[in-house]
Amino acid sequence: MERKKVLELDKICRVCIAERKDMRPLFSEKIAEMLMECATVNIENTEGWPDKICVQCVHAVSRCHAFKRQVERSDKELREYIKSLTVRVVIEDTNEMKMDKSPQKILSQKPPKLQLIQPQAQFQLQTQQNQLQLPQQQIILQQQQQQQHQQTQQVQQLQLQSQQQPTQQQQQPTMKRKAVSSTRKAQRASKKPHLLPQPLQLQQQQQQQ
Repeated sequence: MERKKVLELDKICRVCIAERKDMRPLFSEKIAEMLMECATVNIENTEGWPDKICVQCVHAVSRCHAFKRQVERSDKELREYIKSLTVRVVIEDTNEMKMDKSPQKILSQKPPKLQLIQPQAQFQLQTQQNQLQLPQQQIILQQQQQQQHQQTQQVQQLQLQSQQQPTQQQQQPTMKRKAVSSTRKAQRASKKPHLLPQPLQLQQQQQQQ
């Protein structure tokens, strides 16, 4: 059975737990703080725990702490430098945009091309709808023209009828007058046989006999 190593806590190093001749106090010259920054340990001045550190571990802690600080400092400096570069690029871009807006550059630029705002598909659909509506409009126009033609014919017929009625009314009394005058002439001629034509005179003589 392996025997456990017996440690003399007042003689060993807190970091390497080895007995060294040259030892330094752990809680002086901020060695404990540097050690806690380099490693995830919690070092407190507790009674019964080792409170010394060997010279070799002191040099290792100082080197490790210096290396950690160097890495952090370099990272900060690099980030600030890259940030300044991006700011410089943005400023240069804005200056170029301002220069581009000068009157000479604006005059030298070509005017923008006009583009059709309406989509092609919608335009084709509207043209198809217009083509479908054209025959319907033509049919409606033809019907309207036929109605107008019929109305004009009716108006012309009414005008003709209105013109014919007075002429017929005028002709009727003249025909009546002619008939009356012819009957009167016949009556007068019957009273005077010598005035009648010969055929009528012969008929009248035969009737008298």
